[in-house]
Amino acid sequence: MEDELVENAERYQMLMQNSPDMILLQNPDGRTYFVSPHCYDILGYTPAEIMELNIFESIHPEDLEKVQVAFGKAMKGEELFEFQYRISAKNGMTVWVSHTASPIYIDEKLDSIQSNIRDITDQKKVEQELIANHQALLEAEQKNIETVRMLEQSAKLSSIGVIAAGITHEINQPLNAISITTDSILYWNKQNKNILPDTIITKLNRIADGTGRIEKIIKHLRSFWIDKAEESEAIVDINEAVRNSLSFTNRQMQANGINPIIELTENELMVKANSIQIEQILVNLITNSIQSLKKMKAKKDKTIRIKTSLRKSSNKAILEVIDNGSGFDEESRKKLFEPFYSTKIKGEGMGLGLAIVKMFVDKFDGTIRGKNNKTGGATFRVSFPVIDNSVN
Repeated sequence: MEDELVENAERYQMLMQNSPDMILLQNPDGRTYFVSPHCYDILGYTPAEIMELNIFESIHPEDLEKVQVAFGKAMKGEELFEFQYRISAKNGMTVWVSHTASPIYIDEKLDSIQSNIRDITDQKKVEQELIANHQALLEAEQKNIETVRMLEQSAKLSSIGVIAAGITHEINQPLNAISITTDSILYWNKQNKNILPDTIITKLNRIADGTGRIEKIIKHLRSFWIDKAEESEAIVDINEAVRNSLSFTNRQMQANGINPIIELTENELMVKANSIQIEQILVNLITNSIQSLKKMKAKKDKTIRIKTSLRKSSNKAILEVIDNGSGFDEESRKKLFEPFYSTKIKGEGMGLGLAIVKMFVDKFDGTIRGKNNKTGGATFRVSFPVIDNSVN
């Protein structure tokens, strides 16, 4: 019987000596009394050096806590299945290892803990390469999706341009007829000592004003399809553009119980731009605020503040549209100026308003940004370079 035990011990010793793993045998108090020779291949230390080494000092700082917890459990006789961590070799290189620990009981008493430690550095490198390749594929796929989306948006914008051209052409002819007829009646009445009743004249003047507004809207639509060479730039007063834009939006604000607050600079703010497109920027921003406030039906003090100022330090004209509406979430903030992105209910908007605003702002060397207000609602701030004589 004793010979058989000796033979088994020798066989066990041989297995540990020839194992590709680094094998440690430790007492329950944590003292190492055996290290297999393969430790040199993994960490560059001899078995004698390992037994003198404080192993925790070599473990990567990010992994140290979990290793200490695992060793504590092993010293209590718990079997530990594979856990992985990084450890410094003798030459300073970082080695990834896989560690398992098994308790050894003799006469139902914990005698030793056997640890099998295997070098998995190459495996980890392959895993990291696979992760990197997978991430690269995901990014490439995302870019492809984005390219297709932009092509679709470009096609939609082209279609809108064609539709806008058709609409303006069809509207222009009857509009000219209405305008000429109205002007002719007013002229005839003037030549005939104003014989028409005042109520008729008032209605005719309203028709004239309405046709004038439609003409402006057509000019806005033309910006979708006219040749860039046809677009004229001139010296535009931002304050005057605000006043003109309010003629388009005042009725909507009144209908929705919104109080407009207008704060304009005393002096003109002159910028080089296209007057119609500057007004379109304002109309879209004000309409955006109106839509935001419409969602808040129970709110009583609905306001839209339109403010202009001059920043002398950078020679910029500043235009702000500030509302106390619902604001926007982080995802919407990132996509504010993307074509066809809209937070409105399907069928209520195409998501082109702010994209058009951004297009015109960029065209006139301006900047625009949107942010949520601390007290609620949102602010859109637009800046344009002012021409020199406006500062003087």
